[in-house]
Amino acid sequence: MRKSHDAGIVIPRDLSVIGFDDIRLAQFVIPPLTSVQMSQAELARLAFNALLADVERETPAPNGSEYVLKTNLVLRESTSLISGNSKTSAKRFGTTRI
Repeated sequence: MRKSHDAGIVIPRDLSVIGFDDIRLAQFVIPPLTSVQMSQAELARLAFNALLADVERETPAPNGSEYVLKTNLVLRESTSLISGNSKTSAKRFGTTRI
């Protein structure tokens, strides 16, 4: 966001920016940062269970493994709709595959 500001790029008029992890600072920067929010405790639980499953598995999973982490999109002022596309929706967000 700082580099964009230095280059004269106006957020969100010229560029929409989305962060990940929704750190507390996200709501205080200018403009407030839209961010994907997740539970660090849930991420840690998923990682632990993945590691445990991998250790207990006799042979590696041929196609890897997929785990679903529930997320929320916290809309703030660093994003806007694309001009002429008012039907765009943030409702597609909700899970992150890791």
